This record gives sequence, C-alpha cells and structure tokens, in this order.
Amino acid sequence: MAWLTGWKYRKRHVINPASGAGTNYQVKIKAYYGSGTDNGENVYLNEHCRSDFGDIRFTSSDGKTELYYWMAEKVDSDYAIFWVKVSEDLSVDPVTIYIYYGNPLATTTSNIKYTSLYNHGDDFEDGIRDEELWDITRSGTGTLKEENGVLKFTSSSMSAYAGYISCNRYSFQNLEVMIKVRNAEVRSAGLYVHKNHYLDWHPEAKGDFYGIVLNNSEKTCYVKRRVSGEISTLYSGSWISNTNILKIRIENSQIRFFEGNIERYNESYALDTRNLYFVYVAWTSYDYRGTDWFDNFFIRKFVDPEPTHGTWGEEEGILTLPEILHLSVNSEITRIFKDFAGTSVAKILLGTHFVRLLRRKFTLRIKDQEKEVRVK
Repeated sequence: MAWLTGWKYRKRHVINPASGAGTNYQVKIKAYYGSGTDNGENVYLNEHCRSDFGDIRFTSSDGKTELYYWMAEKVDSDYAIFWVKVSEDLSVDPVTIYIYYGNPLATTTSNIKYTSLYNHGDDFEDGIRDEELWDITRSGTGTLKEENGVLKFTSSSMSAYAGYISCNRYSFQNLEVMIKVRNAEVRSAGLYVHKNHYLDWHPEAKGDFYGIVLNNSEKTCYVKRRVSGEISTLYSGSWISNTNILKIRIENSQIRFFEGNIERYNESYALDTRNLYFVYVAWTSYDYRGTDWFDNFFIRKFVDPEPTHGTWGEEEGILTLPEILHLSVNSEITRIFKDFAGTSVAKILLGTHFVRLLRRKFTLRIKDQEKEVRVK
C-alpha cells in the first residue's frame, strides 16, 4: 500500500454507499486535535497533527491519490470541520479513504472551489471576483468588495442592491446550495435560485425564482417564490440571528429551505425548469443602510438517504529516513514503542532501502562494541 510522502500518520475510513450518490459526493468529517474514540464523522488525531490542522490531507483508497477538500471551520488545537469530495462511486459499494496528518512543514491545501459541485464554490479569500463563476448584479449606489475573506456589500443610499449571479446555469437536482450571510445593518440579504440572468434587476422584481432571505428591518427570515409571474411568500417568521447559513436543497421533486440547520419550508418543486442560476444579493431601504457580507458559497450533492460513515481504522505510523538514521542500537526498540505507545496498532512501514541502512548501522555499532571488549 502506497504512503503519502512526508506524512507520519494516517487512519483508514470506510464510507457506506447510498443509492444515487455517484462519484464526487461531498462527505463531512470532523477532526479533533486530541484523543478519543473515533465514530461516525468524528476522528481523533492524538495531538499528532498541526494545531491549525494545516497538515490534514485526504486520499482515495490507493493511499496516495489526494482528494479535494474544504476546511469549512476550525478552532486551533480543538477541532476542524472538512468537506471531502470522494472521487469514487458511492452508489453501490463501500469506499475507503485515508486521512493523513503529522507533517509539521505542511500548510493547508483547502479548496472550496474544486470541492464544490460543478467546481463552483467561493470563500472570497483571494480578494478578487472569480470571473469564471460570477457576474455582478446591481442597481443604485451599492458597492461590492471582497475583503478580509468575505464579500462586503456597502451602501448609504435609501434604495440600492448588489450581489453576485452565476455566469452559467446549472442542473438544479439532488443538491444543496448554501451561503453564510450577515444582515445586521442593511435591510435584507438573501440566497436565490433563478430562471433568468438579470444584471440590473433585483431577483424578486421579475422572472421565476425561489429565495430565502434574512430581513433586518423586521428581524425575520422569509421564503418566497415566483411562478408564472405570480409572487408568493411561502414562509415568514422570526429569525434565529442576523448571521447564519442559508440553504436551499432540492431532493427529487421536493425543495427545502433552511436557516442554519432549521428547516423553514418545503414544497413540491414548481418551476418549469431545473436549469437555474445561483444568486445572492443584499439591499438597503430608508434607515437600513451600511455594510453587510456574504461568505462561503458552497454546493454539495445530496441524496436521501445520504452515504453514511462506516468504520475507522487504527492509527498507522511511519518512521521517516532522518529518524531511522538517528536511531541508536541501544534505543532502537524502546524508541519505536515509545513513539507509538497509546495507539491501538502501530504499523512501521520500512522500505528495503531503509532496512539496509538500519542493518548497516547496527553492524558497525556491534563491531565497535566488540573492539571495546577486546581492548578491555
């Protein structure tokens, strides 16, 4: 079995299949810095990873082909939440992946864009609009700026809106689209799936759509749709807070709307097409002006039931070449057991070349010791 070069530890994980999951299904994994019992999506790394989780990597079943992942959340020295894009087919058979850790020189390769379905995700960390993904939709004096890892909307006007709309339509089927929204100053901010590609109209002004919105003026969350020109408010209620993740999920013929993890509304899908644009905008009115923001636009596959987490393997470890060359005869065995004490099973994988070097080192030390004995 291959090993990811430069990494000292890994664990094997089985993901159980689900009908229709297919390839490139995004699976959630929560990695803990400390020790514990691995179960479900939770895995414990025994303080063998970097405290910022920058050395976490995931591979396919061959142990070497790296998988795209997005580190969605972390608390240093505590935990990190990852979405991993599993390349192998999860429709029928279980799939094995590996989590690698224990490389102090590594930094994160988290990539929301390529972990997302359709390679259409954005964390706004680069400070530049990704022109492959987004057009700007705007009216009035509202401005948009990617800054400090978020997309900021700012306006002092009583009537302005601005946001991003996807450049292309996508198949809106068995997926979940989400974005984090803060709506503390301007009037409203929301997430939409839309039939049309308007650059100078508010998404609720015309064209068929579904949308979920935070409304700062009323401290509410609402769900709306327009079908055949008729606009309807499907849900309106007190919001959880002014900052939350808004989600729209489509499961076969059912569309669902979430504020955080709370489902606000669902119904049978009513638009006459599944090829839609993704839109998120914020807007002002009267006393509700200022700056708010969006973060972490992400699309993932979704089938019901979803693939489930199976077993976790024991922690496996490998000695690096510098460690092997610095082992002494007297401490060889004791160091190995000390290094791996506390793990259920320790696998020390030594290539033929490493073993030859180790044997040569032992032989030289034994000859030196024999010389010392003869002198005495």
